[in-house]
Amino acid sequence: MNIKILVTYKKFVPVILESKTTLKEIVHEIQLRRQIDFHNNIIRFCGIVTENNPKDFFLVMEYADSGTLKNYLKENFKNLTWNDKFDLAFQLVHVVSCLHDEEIVHRNLHSNNILIHQKNIKLANLGLSKRIEEASDPQSIGMIPYVDPKSFTRKRNRDNEIEVYSLNKKSDVYSVGVLLWEISSGRPPFDNEPYDIALAMEIFSGRREIPVSDTPDDYINIYTGCWDIEPDNRQTMRQITSSIKKIEYETIEANDVNCDEMVIDDHENVVVDNDHVEESIEKDVVNEDHNYDEEMAVEEEHEIEVNDDNIKELIELLSSMKIEEEKHKILEYLNEHSII
Repeated sequence: MNIKILVTYKKFVPVILESKTTLKEIVHEIQLRRQIDFHNNIIRFCGIVTENNPKDFFLVMEYADSGTLKNYLKENFKNLTWNDKFDLAFQLVHVVSCLHDEEIVHRNLHSNNILIHQKNIKLANLGLSKRIEEASDPQSIGMIPYVDPKSFTRKRNRDNEIEVYSLNKKSDVYSVGVLLWEISSGRPPFDNEPYDIALAMEIFSGRREIPVSDTPDDYINIYTGCWDIEPDNRQTMRQITSSIKKIEYETIEANDVNCDEMVIDDHENVVVDNDHVEESIEKDVVNEDHNYDEEMAVEEEHEIEVNDDNIKELIELLSSMKIEEEKHKILEYLNEHSII
């Protein structure tokens, strides 16, 4: 049986491969991917390909046909129903919840590094760009509207050294809250303003985006709870996942009632068994499995010259990872198609 795989080739910009620190972050990213490769809402790492020039190498990744979440919402928002939005929201919170179950904190969630393939959410990286950014500039802030406001302040210890706030699971929850609002609105937060220190200070002081008028109250309560200024007041990703799934169930049930054109007498009541709904939700949260298309294309990005020693170290580190079976499969495919 011949299986076609849709992939994209990723080359790194020059600064990425100039230090051992960033190289180790790349390897760390790939190790994390192997840890949670079972999840269909994470872009899969397939392997490494080299060209004739030994200084050129590519990471081979699963391809996403609809680009970033930001662009997907911009181009398709008017055609999305609330069921569609709830589905995107559930996929997002579910995959982040799975990361947290594996003790992985993303730390850099925003709509430009979340991709869409066949209407499915795909996390494009597991915080790699944030770690590399911090390696080169420890005081960098990042995509301000999505970042936990607690990280905007700087404290000094007794030695007058700056103590940087460590982004954590509750920081991911804050970012998810902003993304849930973005899914409901179809646009990035504060999109007509510069993402600068002034905006950061306003957000730290309590400024938030305004809920869209037709948004269900339960959905608003979820994402506004996520972006509470106090991390301890934010729910866990598992709790948020259950809440989103419950909204999905209730919406589906309401739609079923409308579609069946049920006539209910004034004195009759419709009773929803919440225990049954929550039990079903828990099963679905564990067993959720989105189908995806395995058809294939190839896309190339930026070129770069890299250091021979760094490349050698990267390949040695990757080769030491316990992914031999997967590596052989991709190498066989690439050899058969004269890619390497």
